[in-house]
Amino acid sequence: MGQWRYGVLRDAAAGVAQWSDLSTSGNHITQAAAGNRPSFTTSVINGRPVLRFNTSQFMTTAASFSQPYTIFTISKMNNGSDQRLISSADVNWLMGNWSGNQNVMHNNAWLLAPPGPTPDNLPHMYAATSTGATTNFYDFSTLLASGAVVPLQSVAYS
Repeated sequence: MGQWRYGVLRDAAAGVAQWSDLSTSGNHITQAAAGNRPSFTTSVINGRPVLRFNTSQFMTTAASFSQPYTIFTISKMNNGSDQRLISSADVNWLMGNWSGNQNVMHNNAWLLAPPGPTPDNLPHMYAATSTGATTNFYDFSTLLASGAVVPLQSVAYS
């Protein structure tokens, strides 16, 4: 293993083995299998780096997150298949793209169900927030849906 930058540990092939939680909580996300690691690419968005995932690449954490929470992704489809952007490893939870639709969220029940728009190649900043009573789902600052809380548990980032 090699280089730390932006809290990212890369292997010799620029695959991301770990993205470190820079707080003191230690909720790092990792990928042990070299073939499933996303790549770290510099100077992509306003001179900033990005992690690039294909449909077989993902990262996970064993952490469980409780209420309240905020989770987000800044992402853009690149003519690939419409995979989950953020999903859970142990409950039926997803947000972003799914099954040929964008702007969907499922947190043990559909908060915003398909059919949604066909995924485009534009950047999106999806966010899910929970106050402990309500979950809200946004694309940029536009509220897409709001509904009853379902706990967020171990999350797989892909």
